[in-house]
Amino acid sequence: MKVGKAIKELRNEKGISQNKLSNMATLNRGYLYKLENDLISPSIDMLEKIACIIEVNVSDIILRAEKNK
Repeated sequence: MKVGKAIKELRNEKGISQNKLSNMATLNRGYLYKLENDLISPSIDMLEKIACIIEVNVSDIILRAEKNK
């Protein structure tokens, strides 16, 4: 499952920069880079926080990730 890729795609579709997301989610940009490149997986809490910021449901991220297998 490519959760990070799904987050990146949805973030880009919403026109939110990586820098803006990292600031709004109080994330280190290095962490966000690793997350979006599927080098690490987010916790459920972090996934919910990111989904809220990019204004999608967690299920939207999961469904997109399933399509990106």
